Amino acid sequence: MMKKNRFVPPGSFMIETDSPYVAPKSVRGITNNPLNVIEIADKIAEIRGITKEELAQAVRENTRRVFGV
Repeated sequence: MMKKNRFVPPGSFMIETDSPYVAPKSVRGITNNPLNVIEIADKIAEIRGITKEELAQAVRENTRRVFGV
């Protein structure tokens, strides 16, 4: 089992799915869809011990910084 790392700084990550090939467990066996990124975000928030809103804010800030939007 992969070790869960809670210590990646909030400004150092983005969220993605491995579409179309590696689907989350809940939909394993079917083609992955980018909408499944919500499940990925839920799991990251759980591992980090933060709310979904806190995670969303960190991802928004990182997206703006990385892509200049």
